[in-house]
Amino acid sequence: MKRLYGPILLLVYGAIACLLLLILYLDNELAIILSPILPLIILFRNTKRLEFIYDFRMIYILSILVWSGGKSLSVLMSYGHSGIQGESLLIFMLAMIFVPLLALLFKMPSSVSILIDKKLRLNPKIIVFVLLAWLLLILMMLIVQMELVSEANSFILKQFSQGFALIFAAILVRLIDIRFFLAKFMIFIVTFVTTITFSLGAPNRLMLLLPIALLTLVLLPKNILAMRIASLKFTILFISITPFFLLILLAADLQKQANLPFLTAIESAFNNPEILQNTVSKSNYLTSKGISKDYFDSINSILEDDIELHGMLMYQLVSSVTPRLFFPDKQETDLSKIAWERGSVPQLLYYEIFLEPIIDSGIFGVIFYFLFFLLLMRISWGGVVMHQDGFQAIYSRSVYILNLLILFMIIRGPVVIFVWYALLPNFIIWWWLLRKRVSLKYRRPVIS
Repeated sequence: MKRLYGPILLLVYGAIACLLLLILYLDNELAIILSPILPLIILFRNTKRLEFIYDFRMIYILSILVWSGGKSLSVLMSYGHSGIQGESLLIFMLAMIFVPLLALLFKMPSSVSILIDKKLRLNPKIIVFVLLAWLLLILMMLIVQMELVSEANSFILKQFSQGFALIFAAILVRLIDIRFFLAKFMIFIVTFVTTITFSLGAPNRLMLLLPIALLTLVLLPKNILAMRIASLKFTILFISITPFFLLILLAADLQKQANLPFLTAIESAFNNPEILQNTVSKSNYLTSKGISKDYFDSINSILEDDIELHGMLMYQLVSSVTPRLFFPDKQETDLSKIAWERGSVPQLLYYEIFLEPIIDSGIFGVIFYFLFFLLLMRISWGGVVMHQDGFQAIYSRSVYILNLLILFMIIRGPVVIFVWYALLPNFIIWWWLLRKRVSLKYRRPVIS
């Protein structure tokens, strides 16, 4: 089993943490600028090869680094006159110190190549079942998109079909022989086209990349995963694929802003540079000087209003299975909306790192919920380890990869994204693990 640390590294991490707190006392702006250094060290220490993308601990660290990096860059751009002050600085710094260290509590095998092991034996009947299930899920999503059913039935079909459609698509592209590349490509395209409506309907445009990222991770060969991060091949690969993902994000924003069909939005992005420039200016791709001040001012306001809700975020996850559509008198559980209605924040803030847990229970909420995210991922990895062959093995691996992507997004927020896409697929994994544990506990001893 592979740990992320040794005694010397723990001392180094501790020394850096103390140094950051000292800098915060002397110069709070400089401290915020340097705050990503701890997750950065952990990440570089443990990501020599590309296979790190399958390690949930590294994805956890990477997401913290990505979503907090914008705050640090914004402060750097306005260093000396950012106007940031208050208790929010200490809360943010403590979160940046303790939250990355939570990943050190978990171990994983030294190699995660099991996730793309192609030597899986499946009964042909199971393959037919997966294909039919995928087609049924695609049909369900088309029915929802064409508004052929009532709002209530549409909600049920949507919640059931989103995650499972991605999972079964991932299983199919894994199982189909490489010689039938066209079949793989068609499954890829059909799944993407039928899920983009859901993704574009959600406020978070990253959801649009979910089917692409999931199916890409499933298809990655071992020789790519063995590629060293600091190599020319990796640099060429990264430069090659980045414009494609940026184009998808731009088209998603253009589709929303101009109310254009998705493919028309892509064509417009190519043919009209002015439309493209206008889309970028209206979107928050680029960090500006005021972003961090608004963020820290919102946290200060939340702390001053003593808005701590103590467990509401967990209740939101649980109560999401009882939608307001069917339970109109259900208690409001949207933390950002609660803070906005109380006047603690000037606008709804769904996509800000640490914000939901801080509204819930301050710094203790941040530590508790981020540890909870890691525990869910460790349970998901347990499903991968427990099943080495057959349908359960390939299903567990596909769900784990989906969870990696969801983890990257919920670190930023909102947490309810997990319910939208991954809750029902994970229930099956949890049931298998529980049944296995119970069977081992109550297995009768063999008397010879």
